[in-house]
Amino acid sequence: MRPKVKFLAVVWGKTYIARFASLALPSFLAPGNLPALAEATDLEVVVMTRRDDIAHFENHAAFRRLRAICPVQFVEIDDLIATSIYGVTLTLAYIRPIIACGRDMLNTHFVFMNADFVLADGSLRALSKHILAGRSIVLGPSFRATAEAVEPHLERMVDTDSGVLAVPPRQMVALSLAHPHPTTMAKIVNQTFCHSIHPNQFFWQVDKQTLLGRYYLIFMLCLKPERVIGTINCYCDYSFIPEMCPSGDETAMNDSDDFFMLELQERTQETSLLQLGRAPDNVIARSLQYWTTAEHRRAAGHDIIFHSGEIPAEIEAAKLEAQAFVNRIRKKLGRPVPHVNHIYWVHGVRAWLRDRAKQGLTTLPAELTVGQSRIQDRFSFGSILGALSGIRWRLISSPRLQMILEWAKKTPLHPYWLDYRLLRGSIAKIMSIPGARLLVVRDKPEPVDRFIGADETIQFASVQSVLKNGPPVPQPISKDYTHVLICLQRRDLRNVQALINQCQSAMDPGGTYQVFIHDWLGETRNRNFSHELVRHLENIIGWPPQGAVCLFVGGSLKRFNIGLLLQIYRYYSQPGKWALRLLLAPPLAVSLIFVLLGNLYLCFKQPSSSYVDYCSSVAIQFDPYK
Repeated sequence: MRPKVKFLAVVWGKTYIARFASLALPSFLAPGNLPALAEATDLEVVVMTRRDDIAHFENHAAFRRLRAICPVQFVEIDDLIATSIYGVTLTLAYIRPIIACGRDMLNTHFVFMNADFVLADGSLRALSKHILAGRSIVLGPSFRATAEAVEPHLERMVDTDSGVLAVPPRQMVALSLAHPHPTTMAKIVNQTFCHSIHPNQFFWQVDKQTLLGRYYLIFMLCLKPERVIGTINCYCDYSFIPEMCPSGDETAMNDSDDFFMLELQERTQETSLLQLGRAPDNVIARSLQYWTTAEHRRAAGHDIIFHSGEIPAEIEAAKLEAQAFVNRIRKKLGRPVPHVNHIYWVHGVRAWLRDRAKQGLTTLPAELTVGQSRIQDRFSFGSILGALSGIRWRLISSPRLQMILEWAKKTPLHPYWLDYRLLRGSIAKIMSIPGARLLVVRDKPEPVDRFIGADETIQFASVQSVLKNGPPVPQPISKDYTHVLICLQRRDLRNVQALINQCQSAMDPGGTYQVFIHDWLGETRNRNFSHELVRHLENIIGWPPQGAVCLFVGGSLKRFNIGLLLQIYRYYSQPGKWALRLLLAPPLAVSLIFVLLGNLYLCFKQPSSSYVDYCSSVAIQFDPYK
């Protein structure tokens, strides 16, 4: 007998059904997906949706094609839908048809599929091999890409006659790697521009076509229950495996040639979790300690390879680096968090119950573990610290402040001494290389030109001239530039990759780019340049971010000292108020001492590749040919 398989999908609402039917479902209908799975198994598709939405499915041709492949069953979930707590609804919707099977669940493989997943052709055929082998747990990693960039390409790939989206794995991987989501980029360990404050996956850039992943949170693609359950006590990707398959008999779909599942998310989704700089191991471990279960930590042992070409030989070195990383983090972790009544589930269910109460639904669904309505709040030292970290002291500022100290005063008394020091360090590194031929692209001549000086091997150009006309012809004409130094202010940070692309035509093979971005007086305004840099990370470090080394200057202490100094000087410099000047002279002198002491203290810590809040300057070295 062929194994029994139920393919579970949760989707409701006319808009989401239309989106599901336009990309996700057409990809499921590719020859190597549901048709191949139906050929190898006794397949049934189960759709969990609202009662009134069932008719909407019949309006889509893709759904009618699905009925020709295998039986389709609808399960109503009107009582599970809350306005904002999607995760609780998804978990209870998934478990409802499983519990309905009774003891027959022990003879059934359940395949889970989110409505925003898009499968490469052949993915479910590869899964069927594990189903035929009787595996209890098959993990399926998803790769998150930017929906706004990828969806138009995929829509054009849907066959107009059949309505099927059949994209070969490497073609879909190439498209995804070209447009990774910002949260995916932030989880690449071998880049130092930014990181996620709540990481659940980690990646290593092997080359422009290959990415290696380690997943603490990975999708439970297919489960064959080993015991009968009647309720659930945590989110699906926390509890389904230990509750239904306690043996841990798991495998992972670890090669994108066999299985590739694309997760489409809007560009701004979860970008509030991104911060500048590299995250130290202890910070990563602190985050993972707060939420990871034993199953999450076990899943991080699988190497997941995404590649749009042949797997390079360098993959073995990347695997060793990934294993060393996971081992380091594991040594810093304490005991795993129990999945039963996990703190995320506790708070999620409380909010879900409140939303249902507003809809007039007070009866608990049968799938929810008994006693869940009496959930008690749980607090930990980590959660308290997390709440406190969001409280920031906003300084009084004025947008009309003028620069009060001359650029020439490059001493620790200068409020931007650390920024100048970072810039001078970038320049000195280039100038120390014998035979260097340098192109300097800057928004303003001062102070960059003065730091560099005049030399026949150095040429200068403005930002706008390079963007419009390209780089000036190298002198002497027979030799290209070996280095490009790009100095920008905040308003031009989006032009980093455009400037690099313009300069490549005049670059010597193997040349490097140094980019320095300074937020002029930004520390005195009510904004955080660190957040702005992260929002534009694709325009700054590009993709893939190979060879990018980032150093940062800034911080709350530096910001406070500069704000205090400029605020006092603003009143001190008002014309005709000599009495006020005499009164403010002592506080002004004290504020200069604060700046001096702050700079001397920070010079031992910065520039830093780790996270710097209220960043004022960043220096990035690129090696596009690496």
